[in-house]
Amino acid sequence: MSRACAAWAAAGGGKRPVERLKAARRKHRARGIRLMGKFVNLFQSARLRARSVFAAKANAGVSARASAKDLATPIDATDERFRRAIECGELQLYYQPLTDIKTGLITGAEALVRWNEPDRGFLLPAQFVPYAEETGAIIAMGDWVLRTACAQLKTWHESGLLDLRVSVNVSAKQFESLEFVETVASALKKAHLAPEFLELEITETTAMKNLELSIAVMSQLHKMDVRLAIDDFGTGYSSLASLKQFPLDELKIDRMFIRNCTSDPDDAAITMAVISLAHGMGLNAVAEGVETQRQLEYLRTLQCNTMQGILGGSAMPAEAFTRFVRGEDDPYGSIAALP
Repeated sequence: MSRACAAWAAAGGGKRPVERLKAARRKHRARGIRLMGKFVNLFQSARLRARSVFAAKANAGVSARASAKDLATPIDATDERFRRAIECGELQLYYQPLTDIKTGLITGAEALVRWNEPDRGFLLPAQFVPYAEETGAIIAMGDWVLRTACAQLKTWHESGLLDLRVSVNVSAKQFESLEFVETVASALKKAHLAPEFLELEITETTAMKNLELSIAVMSQLHKMDVRLAIDDFGTGYSSLASLKQFPLDELKIDRMFIRNCTSDPDDAAITMAVISLAHGMGLNAVAEGVETQRQLEYLRTLQCNTMQGILGGSAMPAEAFTRFVRGEDDPYGSIAALP
């Protein structure tokens, strides 16, 4: 039995036939840079399935990043309304833990925006981010998120949580703006934060929209020592040949593959392939949407570096995150110490 088959079976996949997985392993045993040619068909198949899911969500008028609980009624706001929300302090950042799978230690957090709208109450990203993108307000909103996350991380460092880093999502319009690199530098300078503690997450689709621009912008950020990650990897349109041109630090495996990685041979193969590709390129592999112990065990056998998901902690306000990291509180019923 191949390494991936054994890992899949150990994680609970043995209850289903493993012949398809064995065939996938025989076909895709290459590691490191050799994966560039041998996993093309696997990734193409995954992307076809992913695009159909994304298209269905788009037709429903929600963000492709939305989870099931995000699918509430969206709010159609103007650019002026979004800017007023920023000025009036209606936006709030929640932080979801990033956990080292090997040690079980929390190494950082992803900053996620919420909107406490006076008339509608607490709004999740899928209810307002698509409209912020349409109006162009996403640039101002993204800048606010960046500044606020950097300031909060500096506060954590000053309180003794010195090893934490923060990860911030970057929208396509924000990434393409002429002032983006300067905005990042300004946020770091204002917070007196060392750049290596900030990580920017860019989706595959954004990175591949204008390859020349993406390489130029990422190269400038890399020279500043800012960390860079490709988000939702496996669902976008990037070619593996193009991927190696980006000065990256991490690949984040989309939750749609993690969800069934212990029960579906194809998702197990894709997860293994992405982790192997990341390691072969000298990058960290991050698994998004980890919810069960079986998923964690499978990822551990594949030596995935970092996990994110409700198993390691739900998104929470800064104060709750501080208590959570210190082991003083577990307000969301998450697992603070992974076995």
